[in-house]
Amino acid sequence: MRAPKLTPGPLTKGFVAALVRRASEWTPGNKVIETARKEGYDAGFKNGERHAKDRLFQGARRLGELETMMRNFEAASGIKISGWDAGRIGEAVRIIMNAPKRTALVAALHNSTKHLERALKTTREACDALNAQEVPPTRRERT
Repeated sequence: MRAPKLTPGPLTKGFVAALVRRASEWTPGNKVIETARKEGYDAGFKNGERHAKDRLFQGARRLGELETMMRNFEAASGIKISGWDAGRIGEAVRIIMNAPKRTALVAALHNSTKHLERALKTTREACDALNAQEVPPTRRERT
C-alpha cells in the first residue's frame, strides 16, 4: 500500500518556530562560543610569548657574537669602531676589495707581512742574544 500524495501547503508560524527551536538546540550558545574564543586567544598569546622569547634569545646570542667579532677586529686593527672615521676606512677597504688585481694586491700584502714577521723574529732573537751576553761594567761601575 502506498501513502497518498499530499499537496504542500504554506508553512505555518508554529512549524517555523519549531524548526528554529530545534536548530537552536543543536547550535552552541554564546557562552560556549565565548569560552572557545577565549581558549583560542590564550593559546595564541602563549604561543606568541614563546616565539617572542625565542627571538629575543636569538637576538641576544647574535649580539654577543657581533660584540666578540668587534672586539677581535679592534684588537687586531687597533681601531676603535665607536670612534673611527668609518667613511675613510670603509672607502679604503672597498677600493682594495674592488681592485681589478686584488689577488696580486693581497699576495703582495701577504708577502710583506711574511717579511715583517721574519724581521720581527730576527730582531727579537738579536735582543735575546744581547740580553744573554755579559756586558762589561762601565767605568763608573768599576770604581
